[in-house]
Amino acid sequence: MTKEFSLRLANGLSWHLSATSEVQHWLEKIALVLGLEPGKSGQLPRIIIAQPDSIFSLNPRDTLVTIKQAPSEELSIANLSRVLKVIYKKTVETGGFPLHAAMIVKNKKAYLLSARRGTGKTTCCNRIPSPWNAICDDKTLIVKTSDKEYRVHPLPTQSNFYKNKLPKKWNIQKSYQLEAVYFIEQAVK
Repeated sequence: MTKEFSLRLANGLSWHLSATSEVQHWLEKIALVLGLEPGKSGQLPRIIIAQPDSIFSLNPRDTLVTIKQAPSEELSIANLSRVLKVIYKKTVETGGFPLHAAMIVKNKKAYLLSARRGTGKTTCCNRIPSPWNAICDDKTLIVKTSDKEYRVHPLPTQSNFYKNKLPKKWNIQKSYQLEAVYFIEQAVK
């Protein structure tokens, strides 16, 4: 194993992400996009990212995610989705869930704009006036804390991986108190 990165959610769920040397460069790119800091696993469970033919031993608390080399951005997104599924599963087990929604914030409180793809979440985020702040425009992760509060973490916008765009950075470890969820629709023209 090589460099590891720490991931901690507001509900206390924590992991260390590590990769075999063949896919280490991919993990480092994703860690940059997600705002993850280098760290050592210690007592935390690990998400180990490897190619399908890799051989090594796992601890019972570790999760293996096999990915293919990512010669295209589409495959890179598919690989990211595989890693996020591990996080989603544990989040659901603890009373949270992923939501296809944009997140705007005012006074440290999150307001989610949920809609079908192509409905206008990104447009809303691009037009939001100050003092509002658009945090993410596509996906969020809602977690339930020990004091029964719901907090929202931003997730990457997959379209930022296409067409050789430099990926934006989302600090997945930063969370905001959930204030409201709005379901939006496009107006009929």
